[in-house]
Amino acid sequence: RLTNRGAALESIVLKGFTDDARNPLELVQTVPLSNRSLPLQMVTPEGVDQRLYEMTLEGRTVVYRWADGAGTGVVKRITVPETGFDMDVTVTASGEAASWDLSVGTGMRDTTPLERENRFATWGNVSVVDGGDTETVKREKTDEVRRFDVGRVEYVGFEDTYFVKVWMPTSRLSSVEVRPLVYEETIEDQQPEELTVLQVNLEGRDGVREGLLFAAPKEYDLLQDKGGEMAEALDFGIFHPISVFFLKILRWIHTYV
Repeated sequence: RLTNRGAALESIVLKGFTDDARNPLELVQTVPLSNRSLPLQMVTPEGVDQRLYEMTLEGRTVVYRWADGAGTGVVKRITVPETGFDMDVTVTASGEAASWDLSVGTGMRDTTPLERENRFATWGNVSVVDGGDTETVKREKTDEVRRFDVGRVEYVGFEDTYFVKVWMPTSRLSSVEVRPLVYEETIEDQQPEELTVLQVNLEGRDGVREGLLFAAPKEYDLLQDKGGEMAEALDFGIFHPISVFFLKILRWIHTYV
């Protein structure tokens, strides 16, 4: 679901998937902070962009426009496919807005205390895959802003044990910023818990950012079809080659069952 307040995504629901409470799976995390950014929201020197954008429709493409009448403006073109898990996005900024960052979002998704206590599960980490090298920024171990000067980025964004929400650029990025944000959460009768979430912001070249916003389950065939390093997001550890081999056999057997 899109909003014209900041021309951003305020909800990403994966059809056919549910959370622990059997609600539709939401991939936009609830973060009660004023500096929290939504996917595709601009981040300005003054804070997240809350401007109201004019919206028009061109088939399956939503076009958002804002301008101040003095040479500064932003145009976002977001194409939503009939099927699939990615959106084709082009953001063109001019004037002062050319230096604004484009956000991939803040946090991965809402999780339950039970899921957080699972020491085998990860949630809300950030991956920066640049030139085949992967840098993982761990949510719970990050207490200061990290900035990556990048070259050939394949994807950057959020991962957990089961899902990804990443930006796959088709135009060059200048840098990637990963910023930790901290807030307190109280669940029922429990003591307040301090949580760290990560915010991912992208700096483009000449105010232009083009790419795919890919929010999907970590299914091997789906990730492999995206090409490049995307399939490596499904981590089988040191048994990766063997695990993939047996996974393909099981999938083949399943077609005949």
